[in-house]
Amino acid sequence: MRRAKSRNTGMRFAKGEYLTFLDSDDFMLPDNLSDAYQYIQNHSKAYLFHNLYQLVDQDNTVLYQYQFLPIKNPLDTIARGNFLSCIGVFLHSKIYKTIYWDEHPLLTGSEDYDYWLRVIVKYPNVGRIPKINSNILHHGTRTINNQDAVQAQARFDYMIEKYRNDREFIAAYKHRLNTIKATLWLFLAGLHLNAGDKLQVLKWLKNAFFADAYTLKRREFYSLVAGIIR
Repeated sequence: MRRAKSRNTGMRFAKGEYLTFLDSDDFMLPDNLSDAYQYIQNHSKAYLFHNLYQLVDQDNTVLYQYQFLPIKNPLDTIARGNFLSCIGVFLHSKIYKTIYWDEHPLLTGSEDYDYWLRVIVKYPNVGRIPKINSNILHHGTRTINNQDAVQAQARFDYMIEKYRNDREFIAAYKHRLNTIKATLWLFLAGLHLNAGDKLQVLKWLKNAFFADAYTLKRREFYSLVAGIIR
């Protein structure tokens, strides 16, 4: 898994107190680093924090404004979706020198979600700069636009099994493991919707609901239901 291995290599060679990731289709806005520096000055124990981001096209036109849930309880928030993604996140060397990306090939497409789920187990305090300081460039070859439902199901099965065998992970997330399952299955339902397989969409929506009844309150659930009706 080239992306995870590349990030691990970069972290092993990095020497700074803080590190951030910048993929080939991501870019920083002008205040990104200065705001991060100021945040660090104001928060002496800010080991993990992030800024907001948006999706843009080649002309820098905003295509989508992401909705960010409050992070009063980061464990709850990350269980309901990968709000950190892999852009605009700053992590202290205490993190990036001790917690590495899972390089298993099955994880391609969800390696960042897996990473942050595990990081927040050990560093549950996540800070936020409430300002859009990063952009994601939309293009046809983005991984998120080219995912296969069968492969996604295999990697989600891998993730869930891995977490079941991790006592520290289970202790931290406790009842939230079912919320994580629901998050993965809602994503899987979305892939099937894109493929036009509405029966599979219904199956995974049902699985998500029975895993976590809170699913009925999630915006993604109703977006998927609306997609079936259309």
